[in-house]
Amino acid sequence: MIEKDFDLLKNDWIPCIQLDNEQRDFCIISALVNSCSIRAIHHESPVVTFSVLRFLLAFCYRVAYATKKPLTSFRNWRRVHEEWKNGIAQKDIETYLDECKCRDRFRLFDDRYPLYQVANLVCTGKEQPEPATRLFFEQFGGTPTQLWEHAPMLPTIKEAALYLISSQAFGASTSNTSKAKVGEIHYLPSGRTFAPCYKGCIVWLEGANLLETLLLNLVDYDMVDVDLPIWEKQLTIQELRARQALCKQEVNSEKKEEKCHKTFPTGPVQLFTWPSRAILLEKTKGEVVERVHFTQGLGLMDYPLDPMKPYDAEGRPMELDKNKGAWRDLHAILELKPNRNRTVLAFSHAARCGLSRTIINVAGVARGAKAAKILFWRYERFSVPVAMLEDVNIIDRIGTLVGEADNVEKILRQKAINIAYRYTVQANGRPDTKDQHDRNNDADKIAESIDPRPAYWARLEKHFFDLLQNLPNDWDTEAGDWKPDDQQHATRTWRKAVLNEARRSLEESVRSLGTTARAISAIARVGTDFSEKDLKPQPQDSQPKEKKSKPGKKGGGKNQMSLDEKRKSFIRRLLSLAEEGKEDRGALADLRSGLGKEPGKMARVHKHVVPYLPEKYRKDDHWYYVVATLFGLFPKHKDGISIGEAFRPLKEKSDSKEKSDSMERRFIALLNAHPDDLADHLRHIISLLKANEQPIDWFQLFDDLLNWDDMEGKVQLNWARDFYKTDNEQSENIHEPLAQEA
Repeated sequence: MIEKDFDLLKNDWIPCIQLDNEQRDFCIISALVNSCSIRAIHHESPVVTFSVLRFLLAFCYRVAYATKKPLTSFRNWRRVHEEWKNGIAQKDIETYLDECKCRDRFRLFDDRYPLYQVANLVCTGKEQPEPATRLFFEQFGGTPTQLWEHAPMLPTIKEAALYLISSQAFGASTSNTSKAKVGEIHYLPSGRTFAPCYKGCIVWLEGANLLETLLLNLVDYDMVDVDLPIWEKQLTIQELRARQALCKQEVNSEKKEEKCHKTFPTGPVQLFTWPSRAILLEKTKGEVVERVHFTQGLGLMDYPLDPMKPYDAEGRPMELDKNKGAWRDLHAILELKPNRNRTVLAFSHAARCGLSRTIINVAGVARGAKAAKILFWRYERFSVPVAMLEDVNIIDRIGTLVGEADNVEKILRQKAINIAYRYTVQANGRPDTKDQHDRNNDADKIAESIDPRPAYWARLEKHFFDLLQNLPNDWDTEAGDWKPDDQQHATRTWRKAVLNEARRSLEESVRSLGTTARAISAIARVGTDFSEKDLKPQPQDSQPKEKKSKPGKKGGGKNQMSLDEKRKSFIRRLLSLAEEGKEDRGALADLRSGLGKEPGKMARVHKHVVPYLPEKYRKDDHWYYVVATLFGLFPKHKDGISIGEAFRPLKEKSDSKEKSDSMERRFIALLNAHPDDLADHLRHIISLLKANEQPIDWFQLFDDLLNWDDMEGKVQLNWARDFYKTDNEQSENIHEPLAQEA
C-alpha cells in the first residue's frame, strides 16, 4: 500500500533508466543526489518526460539560489558545476528546503498545500468531479480516439503525480470551464488558457547522464526574488478570483465577449511550473486515484519567452509540421536570430561548457485548425557536435543542403504527376475515349497513389544524421572557409544521396503501375533520373515586380529612379530568392558569404551577379556586389523606403538621448562616407535595420548607389530629408517598437 500522503520528495515516482540500463523510480531528492548514475528520465510519453525535466530544472534553480550560488552568470554556473560534479549535493537540497520553508509543499494530498493544486477546490460543473483519466494529456488534447485501443485505466498515485505535472505543462485549451469554489468563494473561468508548452515545440539538450542533462539546460539568467515555483507560491482561489475580475474589466464593447486576462511569468522558474489548470486530486484509500476536480487555471500570455523554445523572426514559437520530420527544420532551430541571440539558450550555453558532443531533443504537439485539436505528438533526437551549435557557416550550410533536397522534392513530385498523366493516355499518344476532365481526375488519383515523397524523406533521414556527424570536416579552420568542392566529402555524399534516393523512391512508387506497354511508355518518356542541376531552384514563371511610386507618396516625385530594365531585373532576381514560401536559403547564404570582401574574392557570389553585369566593364559594377551581399544579410523589401526613411525610427524611438545621438552620428558618417568606404558603412547600417525589422526599397538603394557620386549630392540630400523629416511630414506608416542595439 502506498502512503496516502504521497510526498514527491521522499516517495519514488520519477521513471528513470540507470547507466546499467536498469529501470527504476526515484523520488526528487534521490534522483538529484544520484543523477550521475542515472542515464535519463524515461517515460513512454515524451510529454511526461519533458514536463518532469522542467519541474526538476525549476527545483535546481531554486537550490542554487538558496545556497548562495544563483545562476546569474556563467562563472556561477562553473562553480555549481564543480560543486555538483558527483551529483547535486544533498546538503544543498536540505538547506533550500529549510530556508525556504517548503519541505511540506510536495505532498499530493496535503490539506493545506497539495502540490500543483488548489487546496479544498470543489468544481461544481455537471460532470464534476471527473474520472482521474482527465489528467491524461493524449486523451483530452483532442487526439483521435482510435489511438487508444481501450479506455485508459485509472492512474496509480505515481502516475497521477506524473500526469498532474504534464497536464499543467502541456494541457490544451478545451471547453472545460467548470465553475468552482473553495468554501464560499466562487470562481468562474473566463476564456481559454493554454499551458506553457502547448504552443510550439520544446528543445532541450541531453548529456551522458541526468546530471549533465540538467546542467546543460540550467542556463544562466538574471534571477529575481519573485521568480518562484508553484510549491513556494501556491495557486489560491483568491488569485483566480483576482484574474477573473481583470477579465471582466477587459470586456470587448463591440463583440460583448469576455477575454481571459493573461499575464507574464516572472522568469523561467515560474514558467516551468505555471499553474495553467486548477486541479485537486481526491484523496484515495487505495493505490489508484479515482476522481479529480479540474478546471481552467491562470491564463498565460500567448508567447512568453521560453528559454527552451525556438522562435521565428516575428517572435512566434516554431510549430511542428505534420508533413515533415523535425530534422528538416533543424537549420531553423539552430539559426541565429537578427540580434545574434539564440532563442534556445542552451545552445550557446553548451558551446561554453567544453563538451565535444551532445544530443538535441525536440518534442511537442502539432495542432489542428481547432484550438484544442491535437494531430499528433512527436519526439526526435539528433546527436550533433557541440561546435556546430555556434558555427554560423555550418548552420547556413545545413540550411542550404536541406533546401537542395526540397528543390529535388519538387521535381520528384512533378515527375510523378507527369507519369500519372501520360499513363492516362494510350501508348500511341492519342487520348482515350474519356473527356479531358475525366482524364485529369484519373491522373490526379494516380499521382496521389504513387506519390514518392514520403519514402524519399524517410530514406534521407539516415543520410541527414550522417551529414551532421561529418559536415564539420568540410570546413577548413585554418583558411576560415570551406574546403575546395572536391574535398567536401560530407557535402558531396549528401548531394549524391539526395539524387539516388529520389530516383529509388520514384522507381519504386511507379512499379504499382505494372509492366503494361502504357506504363512502360509513360515512365520512359518522363524518366526517373535526377542530375545535379535538380539541386538548384527551378526558374519561376514570373518574378516579383517592384511597385511604381506615385507622385505625392513616400519616395515618389522627389527622386525618380533611373534604373534600366536589366538593372531592375537584377533586383527582381534578388527578391525572388526571398519570396515568401519559396526562399532559396542556399543562395542567400552565398550572398552573405561576400560581406566585407572585395568582389574578386566573392567566389560564391559571382554566379548570382555576373549574368546581370554590363557586357563591358564599368567602374560602378562593384555596386552590384555590394547590393547583392547586403540583400543576403537582410532580404526584406518595402516599396518607396529609402535608407534615411528606414533609419529615422532608430533615432526617434531610442530609449535614451545618448542612444539617439549615437544613431544620428552613424547616419551622418554614412552621408559623409567616401565611395571606397561606403560598403562598410552600409553593412553596419543594414545590420541595425535588420535587428529592428525596418525594410528598405532595394530598387531605390541600388539606384542611389549608382548615383552616389553626383556632384550636387542629390542622394545624400534625399536621405537627409527623409531622416530629419518632422512629425507633421511623416507618412501614415507606423513602426513597431525597436529592438535594442546590438
